[in-house]
Amino acid sequence: MKKRPLWKCDVCGYIHEGETPPDSCPVCGASADMFSAFHPSASVDDGVKPGTEDARRIVIVGGGIAGLTGAEYARRTSNTAQITLIVHPDEGLPYYRLNLTRLVAGEMVEANLPLKDPEFYTAQRIEVRAATAASVDNEAKQLHLADGNVLAYDRLVLATGAVPFVPPWPGSNLPGVCALRTRADAQALIAKLPAGRRCICIGGGLLGLEAAFGLARRGVYVTVLEAAPTLLARQLVAPAGKLLEQHLGGLGLQCRCGVAVQHIDGPTTATGVTLATGETLKADVVLVAAGIRPDLRLAKTAELHCNKGLVVDDRGVTSDTDILAAGDCTEHRGNLYGLWSAAYAQGLVAGCNAAGGNESLQTLTPSSRLKVVDLSVLSIGEFAATPSPQDVVERALGPSYIRLVRRDGRLVGANLVGDTGLDLAVTSAMDTAQPLTNFADLSALFAPTQI
Repeated sequence: MKKRPLWKCDVCGYIHEGETPPDSCPVCGASADMFSAFHPSASVDDGVKPGTEDARRIVIVGGGIAGLTGAEYARRTSNTAQITLIVHPDEGLPYYRLNLTRLVAGEMVEANLPLKDPEFYTAQRIEVRAATAASVDNEAKQLHLADGNVLAYDRLVLATGAVPFVPPWPGSNLPGVCALRTRADAQALIAKLPAGRRCICIGGGLLGLEAAFGLARRGVYVTVLEAAPTLLARQLVAPAGKLLEQHLGGLGLQCRCGVAVQHIDGPTTATGVTLATGETLKADVVLVAAGIRPDLRLAKTAELHCNKGLVVDDRGVTSDTDILAAGDCTEHRGNLYGLWSAAYAQGLVAGCNAAGGNESLQTLTPSSRLKVVDLSVLSIGEFAATPSPQDVVERALGPSYIRLVRRDGRLVGANLVGDTGLDLAVTSAMDTAQPLTNFADLSALFAPTQI
């Protein structure tokens, strides 16, 4: 199986295959210079070659990027495998989930969401079946569908993704309490929130901020509530989070950090939120962006080993050697990635190996990037580590903030807010794990005697 280079968009995580990066990212519009080389797996050997007589039945459950990539690479590995991709009846063909916030913002139309044209699946002989998977019978190697049909498999790939986490506040199940995970969620938000309406967004993480800013661009009055002392608490140290909050405030987006929700007001539909202090905030819609949880319902019917997620090894194999898994439902080496690039990498490995290949997954370095109008934010690696002072660079210069952390002469983490001048050097230093002496701009920021 001949491989072409892969390129990751450092803004949104989209993966592009080709000899060179695309002129612009189809998801976020980032330019070619914002792409970096992506090496998701270590190939042990090329496995089954196209044309090999292997008519194994491969069933893949899940229409996200992990499921689609799994189907695509299963076909590349074997010309003769029978591949069936199960997608949710309400979701249709796999689409750019990363673009849902752009859809909400009115920056793109729904027709541009699909990842592939219908002709792709026909040409690749991938059967797409709209159905709900109900259970797995390991012994019989059968997938039972909710409509009563049964699919036999030789290899099963679970790419069931994740579901939004809604904390059990009183009133959390009221109409008007929404999440943003699917195309249907985006359509509902757009219908309920024309310009001039009010929305409370609970959660100041990546999805919450992107959704809030998208709604604000539609003319919706949005207030972001975050329990942590600062925004993006999982991606940024406190000074960087505060700088981001100031920037968003200057754009008219109200953010309130360090607040706790007591309950969602009703009684028959959501009318706002009451905080632990007793303060009440009015809203027409309450959007909950409090994170995601792996969807393990199908995995548990197969009695597969689950921890925080469905546990897989480096080859994407679960505790049942005939069942593989990829994407947001999985836990790999203790990591729950929840990232587009990781789901792509896992789908590639699981799809190849389900078809008889021999790929192994490397540990991926989590990185996040958010761009709000003219402010760029990069978070990568062990940015919050607290080694000896000489191994940390921390600078705040007006609207910009830099934090670099090194260990044994190599960069292990960074936070960059505002100034993008070091972005390429930082991502290169992290991706290649080369000594900082190979990156003059970065090494110059540390005391020369300590390099």
